[in-house]
Amino acid sequence: MYFIVYLLFICKLSVIYSVPLSEFFPFGASASDTLFLPNDDSSTNALPLPHVFPYFNINHRQIYLANNGLFSFLGPISEYVPTPFPLSDNRRLIAGFWSDIDTRGNISSGNR
Repeated sequence: MYFIVYLLFICKLSVIYSVPLSEFFPFGASASDTLFLPNDDSSTNALPLPHVFPYFNINHRQIYLANNGLFSFLGPISEYVPTPFPLSDNRRLIAGFWSDIDTRGNISSGNR
């Protein structure tokens, strides 16, 4: 019985403390978002930044986005294996989320 009351309380809290959509950054077609086509281990072309972004003592004016969760300042990234930071080379990455994501829509049952 206590579990059910607790569960109902938690569900009620999640509704009370939800974040309204208006609190998020603008997104979608009205914010000039573009579609990232289905792919595996691919990046966008260089995207211009609206402001200079200082990173590793260099002011960057463009960025590349990879479907595996990486942001790169020097060129497109096709990495699919997460590498522990700090990186030994000069890639200048930001890993918002780094994983092996395949957005082509193919589903596999794992390694066989």
